[in-house]
Amino acid sequence: MLNNILPLKLNYCKSFIIFFLCLVSFSQAEARPEQDKTEFEEFWQEFYVYHNISKKFSAEVLFNNLYGSEQGFYDWFVEGKLRYRLNSWVNFEAMYRHENYKLGDRRVVEYRPMFRTSLKKSVGKWSFRNRHKVEYRLFEVGESHVRYRTDLKIKPQLNWTSLKLNPYVTEEIFVAHQQYTRNRVYAGIEGKKGKIEPGAYLLLQSNNNTDLWAHRLIVGLVLGLEL
Repeated sequence: MLNNILPLKLNYCKSFIIFFLCLVSFSQAEARPEQDKTEFEEFWQEFYVYHNISKKFSAEVLFNNLYGSEQGFYDWFVEGKLRYRLNSWVNFEAMYRHENYKLGDRRVVEYRPMFRTSLKKSVGKWSFRNRHKVEYRLFEVGESHVRYRTDLKIKPQLNWTSLKLNPYVTEEIFVAHQQYTRNRVYAGIEGKKGKIEPGAYLLLQSNNNTDLWAHRLIVGLVLGLEL
């Protein structure tokens, strides 16, 4: 039986790796005409707790802390979320974020109400998720504006070890001021053990700075807890 299972899982891994390489190549082809150097210098930490209020509703609180080698701990935010499950493949989420971060030599405080729609579908051993988010970014100092984000996540259901670990890839694009302003490509792994949900990822973030794309490599750790 092991001889039958092992080739199957290896084929899933090969398909996953090939897909990720294609996704990165495509995203970087879009992030032109010029590129700045890629720097590996950030570490993000995320912790969240959530509770299923009923079969239809759940609530979540998330804390995120961002560290950069040059700036130190330059950004943190707290986010609350109420999710409504319309059915097995459509969710609606009302969200709010309070964020505090460094911008040059000053601190910026942002208040961000958000609305997100999530679409999920499983095909065989593969799961697909597409999300669409609208954010209204309100600042204590500076012009408020609307930003749109959308992402696509692909994950094979491999359930490695007792932690039920599964790899995934995600690509997310950002649109603000009628421009394509940011691109993110994630390669990560996530699992679940009882009520604990650990995860880690490698993120390539590309920012469009006056038509010059600057790339940053980021490592992230995630810990979730179901209440």
